[in-house]
Amino acid sequence: MGEDRVEVPLGNRISLRFDSDIRLLVHIHGYDEEFSVEAGVLTVNEFVGDLPGVFEVEDHVSHRLLIELKVSP
Repeated sequence: MGEDRVEVPLGNRISLRFDSDIRLLVHIHGYDEEFSVEAGVLTVNEFVGDLPGVFEVEDHVSHRLLIELKVSP
């Protein structure tokens, strides 16, 4: 996982997939979505991108930025 920006059109369904060798607690700022990723388990979180803007997706365990999510019309 790196610090990348993912761009998606406003109103689309967003599917974030994470696979990690350590446990993560992923938080999507602005959307207040939070979910756990257990070590070695592919985890998928889906939601509708109905808020425009740039949102940080970070691991609340290490406080590391995973990606930036850009939702735009």
